Amino acid sequence: MTGQKNLFKAAPVNAFYLSASGSTEKNNYYVGASYYNEKGTFLNTGFQRINVRANSTYTFSKKLSVTNNINLSASIGKSYDYNDVYYSF
Repeated sequence: MTGQKNLFKAAPVNAFYLSASGSTEKNNYYVGASYYNEKGTFLNTGFQRINVRANSTYTFSKKLSVTNNINLSASIGKSYDYNDVYYSF
């Protein structure tokens, strides 16, 4: 039972999101970013992710507009070996 207390722990999760959007007569845009951080309940585990997204549309005329979408994402994490959990019991 002592091994379980040393291997498992409370795992806080942090999540943040920030965005902005707007428009003019010919252009509209959206920009957003998010960050997620999970510490992990098992010893030496965890997960982090960051996302950035941007959309923009420019209208030249009633028949012609150009839209672009950009989405960037990165993550890093470390899982555990199920044998480690098995042997902790």
